Amino acid sequence: MRSNVARNIDAKQKSRNITCQQLIWGRKLDEFYRQWAPNDRGFDVVMGSDIVYIEDMVEQLFETVSRLLSTESSSVFLLSFARRNVSIDLVLSCAEKYGFASKKPKEKASEGVYLFFRT
Repeated sequence: MRSNVARNIDAKQKSRNITCQQLIWGRKLDEFYRQWAPNDRGFDVVMGSDIVYIEDMVEQLFETVSRLLSTESSSVFLLSFARRNVSIDLVLSCAEKYGFASKKPKEKASEGVYLFFRT
C-alpha cells in the first residue's frame, strides 16, 4: 500500500506530508479517528472501490464508515460496487441499519458508484 502511494506521487508532492495508514474494518476505530480525523469531526468523504466481496465483512464496513464519516449533512460515502459474492441488497440493508440512505447509479444495473448519506 505504501509503495503504491510512493509510486503515484510526483516530485512536488514528495515535499508534502502524505501518509498511508492501514485500517482494518471494525477494529481500533476510535484510535484511528483520534489520530487521523480532521478537527475531530470526522471525514467529509470516505471512498471505497471494489471492497465488498465477503458477506461477513459488510457489517464491519458500515460500522467503520459510520464511525469515521463526519456527521455533517454534506458528508458522503462513495462505494464503487462490483457484484462478487455479495448482493447489493445486503449492502443496502446494512447501510440502512447504520443510518444511511443511498443514491443508486443512474444505470439500471446493480453495479456502479453508490452514494451513501446519513439520514
